[in-house]
Amino acid sequence: MNYNRDNILINKGIWVLDIIGFTGPFICLYITVNETLESPIYVTTYTSFLFFNSAVNRILKLSIRQLRPSGSKTIMGEPYNGVQKYGMPSAHSQSVFYSLSYLYLYSNNVNTLILQIIIAVLTLNQRWKYKQHTVTQLSVGASCGILIAAIANSLANNWSNDKHYW
Repeated sequence: MNYNRDNILINKGIWVLDIIGFTGPFICLYITVNETLESPIYVTTYTSFLFFNSAVNRILKLSIRQLRPSGSKTIMGEPYNGVQKYGMPSAHSQSVFYSLSYLYLYSNNVNTLILQIIIAVLTLNQRWKYKQHTVTQLSVGASCGILIAAIANSLANNWSNDKHYW
């Protein structure tokens, strides 16, 4: 057994998990759009509220103005300027929880929920591990994402029941 080789492989494996966590919002977006494509009402509502979710995050960041934790490091050299210098609430957390909550409310598919929860956990871990956010910033982001998903799904349900709109 070569300790150095094994250690390098473990570190690369952890880095891959961190990359999955960092790109979690995009992975969850892809999964949610793919799973809702069969229903124009739900995919349209999801994508429309995706932009609303992002706007709410920016407004909250500018209103609260809570900086990211000191000593943060980047995974890919990404800059955090302007509104992105603020960490409250976490946009990554808000995005993954928006997507996973919306999809679960749409489909009740436990397998997809488990997959997205794994991605969400990797995202939360990566953001905390790299000191991009505090636990509170991650929690508030997740709560906002869940709330916006519930509102979006409720509207989509109302519109799908009222065929006049579609």
